Parts: sequence; C-alpha cells; structure tokens
Amino acid sequence: LSRQVALRGLMARGIVAGEDAGDDHVRMLLSEPVETMLAIRQAPAFLVIATRMAGEAAWSRVLYARPEGVAVEEDVDGFGLHAISAGPLDELAVRLAEFCDPHAAAGTDGEPRELALTEVARGAGQEVFSRTAYLTHLVRVTLGGDGEPAEERLSIYTLEDRVVVSEATDHGTLTLCEAGPRTLRERMAGLLREQVLVPLDEG
Repeated sequence: LSRQVALRGLMARGIVAGEDAGDDHVRMLLSEPVETMLAIRQAPAFLVIATRMAGEAAWSRVLYARPEGVAVEEDVDGFGLHAISAGPLDELAVRLAEFCDPHAAAGTDGEPRELALTEVARGAGQEVFSRTAYLTHLVRVTLGGDGEPAEERLSIYTLEDRVVVSEATDHGTLTLCEAGPRTLRERMAGLLREQVLVPLDEG
C-alpha cells in the first residue's frame, strides 16, 4: 500500500509515467534512480519513522535503510505532499536532526533527569512539556532474531531556546536531557546505525 501511495504521488508530479499494457493493466515507466529508490523502500533493513507536531500541524519523515549504508528518505508535509530522496546514513542523520530542530534551538548538553511516571502525572516536567514548540516522536523498527519487530523509541521536545530528548527506561521511568546540536545529531545517527540487517519483508 505504501509503495502504491508513493507511485501515485510520483505520477501526479510527472516523475513516473504509465503505459497501457492491455487487459486493463498499466506498465510503470521509471527512470533508473526512481526504480532504485522504490526497490529500497520496498525491502529495507530497518525503518526510522519521525512525526513532528506543532499545534494541529504535523509533518512526517520515514527513512528506509539498507545494509549498504544508504537509505531512502520520504517526507510528507502538512498538505500530504510526498517528497522522496536518497543518501548515505550519516548525511541523513544530520537532516533528521534538522527535522527535529527546524529553527536550530539546540543549546548546550545538560544532565539527565529521571522522572517516575507518577511524578509526570502530578506535573513534573511541565517546564518542558508546556513550552514545547515542536514535539517529534521517533521510532526505529527492526526485525529481531526471532523475526518479530523490535522498536526503539524516543521523543524530541524543541523549545524556543533548547532541545530536550526524552525516552522511557526499562524500569518504568522517563529520562529528560537537554541536547546540544552535536548530541542531537549523534542521537539521530544512533537510530540510523546498522544493527540487525534483516529485511522487514523476509522471515
């Protein structure tokens, strides 16, 4: 389904053309770069999905990574327009950091702060949550050794003057930590680092 959506978007923009193949079938006419990107998109080693929100507006970015150290990057803006490109993982990690921090608000690194979920429910962390300009949720999806999808999640709170990385711990707490530009890029590179290189559509 996702590939069909991408193809329809490319056809609407004139990047892909259709040719009548008879019997109510249509043959897709693709340039080699477009065909390569769609092939990577169909069988990635892992996915990184980022959803950035500001009020009621939302933007999404999906990275379809391959063992060769490259990925297809697909952006969907607030109007539903798809943009697809490709590049090496290290460059795409920098772009992903910029996606999370579009106005370069990241300042300096801070000390991690661990909060129990009961503390959060009582209002702890509101000095971050209530002042957030952009909230980006990220999830990396990889097949584990048993063939079941494994997920790694973190959230980026972008304020006017700083960026805070939030992630849940194994013992049911939440860690908040301010991140400077370099640390934010390193966290994005960590999500894109090769770990289990098994295509998602293979058992």
